[in-house]
Amino acid sequence: MKILCPVDFSEEGINGMEYASRLAQNLNATLTLVNVQKLSIGEGMTMFAGGERESHKLASEASDLLADYCNDIRLTFNVEADYIVMTSMNTVENCINDVGHEYNLIVIGTNGVQEFSSFYLGTHSFRVSKNAKTPVLIVPIDSTFKPMLEVVYATDYDMNDNQLLQHLQFVIKNFKARLKLIHVSGKEIAVSEEVFNSFKRELEDKLNDNPRISFKRLVSDHIIEKLEAIVEGKDVDMLVVCFEKHSLPYRLTHRNLIRELTSDPKIPVLVFQK
Repeated sequence: MKILCPVDFSEEGINGMEYASRLAQNLNATLTLVNVQKLSIGEGMTMFAGGERESHKLASEASDLLADYCNDIRLTFNVEADYIVMTSMNTVENCINDVGHEYNLIVIGTNGVQEFSSFYLGTHSFRVSKNAKTPVLIVPIDSTFKPMLEVVYATDYDMNDNQLLQHLQFVIKNFKARLKLIHVSGKEIAVSEEVFNSFKRELEDKLNDNPRISFKRLVSDHIIEKLEAIVEGKDVDMLVVCFEKHSLPYRLTHRNLIRELTSDPKIPVLVFQK
């Protein structure tokens, strides 16, 4: 397994790197650190003594720091680690996703939304996960690594959920995790209960009645608050959500839901693409 971890040398970035290191150790995975240095349009006019461009100087400094981090990771966690430094005029999230498809998992630290505009634009972690072809694990700044024993997956009754569960094998297999599929219905009506039971039966058949996988239906007009209450009120180690490819109105609503869930998470959030 190969893990990619973006590092911007912020407090949340360093915490994400430590989390990724411990995860890689537990999964016997390799770890690659990546740092992106943004090029400005007029950067060529900004020169340091000796004619060195600013981006070259910053990239060199980043390379030295990442080399030290990789050495510490090898010595501390016995994890094979290397690094990439990218300089580009492209966005940070696009640069990360350009290389992210070569990895099995992206682990990125977040400090949540710190200002009004960030919520509507989304945090870096949200923007990375929105377009990534690789699953993205978003790690809150105050999260420390612990085995993922209790995992909650917010489902929308998609029968392809069994395919997504294959991506969770690294959690289920290595940590012997228990996975709970939760759906929040807007209203308590008979047809909703029937749809849930039908979905449950069909997926149980596909999963061969795996005893570590359970199902739960909740009723609430406030989906975000209900899911947050679930992950904050119990010993849940990770929340799993996914971006959808349904109609535009559905995608916009679902995207806003994920943006809110990833804006200030209390536990690690794993984001998939469907």
